[in-house]
Amino acid sequence: MKLIPFTPDDYTLLVGWIPDEVSNLQWSGALYEWPLTTEQIKHHVQSKNVTPFLVESKGKQVGFVELIRESDEVYRLCRVLIANQAARGSRVEKELLQMAIDHAQSQFGAKKIKLSVFEQNIQAIKCYLSLGFKITASEKKFHKFKGQWWPLLRMEMAL
Repeated sequence: MKLIPFTPDDYTLLVGWIPDEVSNLQWSGALYEWPLTTEQIKHHVQSKNVTPFLVESKGKQVGFVELIRESDEVYRLCRVLIANQAARGSRVEKELLQMAIDHAQSQFGAKKIKLSVFEQNIQAIKCYLSLGFKITASEKKFHKFKGQWWPLLRMEMAL
């Protein structure tokens, strides 16, 4: 597996990986409105602090991840996605995350990686904990969706 640059030619591919409103919210938080469009993606990834990647395995795109620069030494992992739902929670997810962390450290000089994850995303939380992330905060009333609160966990890892 390897990280490859995410280009405008890939916007439609990413849109196709997000099948419904719940998946969109779980993946993007409040960043993207449903339905997801290529215009929303284009607008977001143009920021100089956003570095998006596709993840390629055996010549096929299998995932997506962003690194967002918060400061010279702090980066945030965002919008982590494994395209094939059956592969989620597998070694693919962990390998994707480790590649992004390694890239942030080796290419950008990151000393700390942060992320946010909805509390009900147990599979992702277990994966982050297994990589060495620690929970630093919990926001019980972070986002309300269809009358229910989606609590958010903040996590980080020193490199």
